[in-house]
Amino acid sequence: MTQHYIGTKQIVSWEQEKEGKPGYAVKYPDGYTSWSPKETFEAAYLLQGDDGSRVPEQMVDDFIVGHESTRMGNHTVVMVTLRNGFTMIEESACVDPAKHSGSGTPWRKPRAVSGTCLGSCWPPRATA
Repeated sequence: MTQHYIGTKQIVSWEQEKEGKPGYAVKYPDGYTSWSPKETFEAAYLLQGDDGSRVPEQMVDDFIVGHESTRMGNHTVVMVTLRNGFTMIEESACVDPAKHSGSGTPWRKPRAVSGTCLGSCWPPRATA
């Protein structure tokens, strides 16, 4: 029986051709090494850099593929769409609307993806 899966893993890779086709060698945490075509690899993985213990801000930005925001009273509600198809919803409000200039970007990165909860919710996981 066919089943569907969503995977989350950290890997090490390097560019490598195979049979004249561009791609990447992929080394998994258990030491298993495989090869993936360039298009398949680049659709599945985001570059983390040379320090696997950190999630750089650029990686977080690259994981967000779209956003929508709306005002509800003095609150701004933002829904971001992530590269894996999941969405995250966050809200914020200013303490004193009279002091809010309204300038800047029309949305802010939800704290869930901006770093304040990366340790507990990165990578995003589905919940029952």
